[in-house]
Amino acid sequence: MENKRVIVVGVLPLLHREVTPMVASPIEVMSREPAEFSDLEIHDFMAFVVAGGEVAVAGLEKRIRSAARLAFLFVGSTFSGVAALKRPEAVYRDSVASKAKVPLPKKDFPYELGYVFVMPSTRRRGFSFDLAQEALVSARGKGVFATTRTNNGAMQATLEKCKFKAQGRPYPSTLGTGKLQLFVRPSDQ
Repeated sequence: MENKRVIVVGVLPLLHREVTPMVASPIEVMSREPAEFSDLEIHDFMAFVVAGGEVAVAGLEKRIRSAARLAFLFVGSTFSGVAALKRPEAVYRDSVASKAKVPLPKKDFPYELGYVFVMPSTRRRGFSFDLAQEALVSARGKGVFATTRTNNGAMQATLEKCKFKAQGRPYPSTLGTGKLQLFVRPSDQ
């Protein structure tokens, strides 16, 4: 079978991306407040976050349920990725600010973009950007911060495309997965 380049149009308005699949699959990114998802959907979201290997599992379900928005990616009928606009706890926010040497007052940065994970089989197609954009809908122009590993160039590119800028100094991850870099997107972006 011959590979052909096709344009796949996502659910988000005016979002087009070029991919090279054997057969075109419809792309859907859906997002809602956590309370609007079933317990099964929340547990599926949590399984993807854990698969990413970048978060502490203790208390994860509570943190997911307290998020402002959860985004799910489907490629065809396959669940392929997640992202969230989180409401970070004060202790966590203060810890990130202290380690990165950048102030993150809640009044300026009430949200954190996080839990972004795309299945390896669907990476390199721009889906992390689609998920991030959908999750950021609920920020409504307010400031958002995010962290990513210093060796995760794909996520850094996604954050920059979403108008985040690297700030502060890299700091060691508490999970032993290298260093993390803080990114911020001030209000009205």
